[in-house]
Amino acid sequence: MSINSNKAIAIRMSLDSRQFLSGLNRNKSALSKFATNVTSMSKTIVSSLGLIGGYMAKNMIQEFASFEFEMAKVAATTGSTGAELRKLVDSAMLLGKTTQFTALQVADLQFKLAKLGFKNDQILGMTAQILDLSLALGEDLGETAKLVAGTMRIFGKDSEQTEDIVNQMATAFTSSGLALDTYGESLKYIGPIANAAGSNITEMAGYLGILANSTIEASIAGTSMRKMFSLAAVAGRPLKSMLNEIRDATDQTRKAEELFGLTAMTSA
Repeated sequence: MSINSNKAIAIRMSLDSRQFLSGLNRNKSALSKFATNVTSMSKTIVSSLGLIGGYMAKNMIQEFASFEFEMAKVAATTGSTGAELRKLVDSAMLLGKTTQFTALQVADLQFKLAKLGFKNDQILGMTAQILDLSLALGEDLGETAKLVAGTMRIFGKDSEQTEDIVNQMATAFTSSGLALDTYGESLKYIGPIANAAGSNITEMAGYLGILANSTIEASIAGTSMRKMFSLAAVAGRPLKSMLNEIRDATDQTRKAEELFGLTAMTSA
């Protein structure tokens, strides 16, 4: 990437970050409401169509058999038996009734979370939030689970904080051109150093959203941000304060060059 292109990245982030990040913080509570509304509308539509009869009954029997098989996979992966397994089964069936997803899809999500190393109580505590995020973004449940789990682990969060984490992710995605797949690619480069620098998920995802709006995505966004966080750490300053200084400067290009140096303007 050229010196001028990277210089433009620093200036663009300095101009957009305050307003964009402020908007993310205001909209964190919208995800759950969105998912509830979609589920409610879907049930109304299905009810009005009157989709009942032998065809559905046959499919329901087939799906139940698949559900049993999926729960057996969950049991084998988690080592759950008896009451512990019953909790997972009951949760999957309840979410299958009260969300846009089927019990079979929920059971598959539980299995994927178990493969990612989460325990019973953690799976029970985070499944509903991941369903909401997947629905809001229109993304695959397995991919959503993998990136939520990856984000949690990079930032040292536990399953009790899942709701806050998915809200932070959802607001960044729905407020910008940031997509789940490009976020995942960027996360590999920027996540560890952003956490080490004391940044949070909202701030990191917000920066990536700003860059996505300028069609700077995936590994390019990740490596550019990693370089900027690294140089901010060397300077002993938060990245946000350096971006604010660029934004407030009369000559933003000169200030970006002064703060980050020519090495910051080359690709990582």
